[in-house]
Order: sequence, then structure tokens, then C-alpha cells
Amino acid sequence: MDLNNDTLLTKRYGLPFCFNGETTVFQQQDGNYIVAGFTQSYVDQINTAFDDPWILKLNTQGDTL
Repeated sequence: MDLNNDTLLTKRYGLPFCFNGETTVFQQQDGNYIVAGFTQSYVDQINTAFDDPWILKLNTQGDTL
């Protein structure tokens, strides 16, 4: 989002059907972005879940660097 709360980019990373939570975005001085968060993945039929942290570095188009 920019200063007017307009969406600049919408893109999905990772696997479908996983819960992604609490994502944080930092813009660097060079214009690229650092994005951090976690994916909650379920591993069995009784819904045991694990939080898998992740961090991405993205350019202004949302491509990973």
C-alpha cells in the first residue's frame, strides 16, 4: 500500500490451502522489500499444526531476489 492506502501489488507465495499469518513488510532504501511471516501447515488428521517461519526479499514487481 502507498501513503493513500492504495494497493500496489497483490501476489501469493507458497503453497495453496495453507494459513499464512502475521506478515510484516519493510521497504529498503534501494526500493526492494523484505517480507516476513509464517505458514501454518497441518501434518495429520487430528489437525496437528506447525508454524513455519519464512522471509523473502522482493523487488518492486514482487519477484523474489
